[in-house]
Amino acid sequence: MGNSLFHNASKERFADGSARSGTAMGRWAWSSDSWDFNHDGLSDLYIANGMISGATRDDLNSFFWRQIVSNSSKEAKAQS
Repeated sequence: MGNSLFHNASKERFADGSARSGTAMGRWAWSSDSWDFNHDGLSDLYIANGMISGATRDDLNSFFWRQIVSNSSKEAKAQS
């Protein structure tokens, strides 16, 4: 289970570009959008997630990102 990023491959078909773009395992993603934030002519992908990390090492959410997510597998696996 993971995230999906589809792009318009033709007038009648969308293609799954999740693995190629590195967005398949976005971890806790809620929503995404694209926009050319730096005005370089290319769309930038932004993904919102549900975690707020504090500035200190004692913050529980910061621990989540440093330990749980960074040590998680990069490949999606079935839940058992």
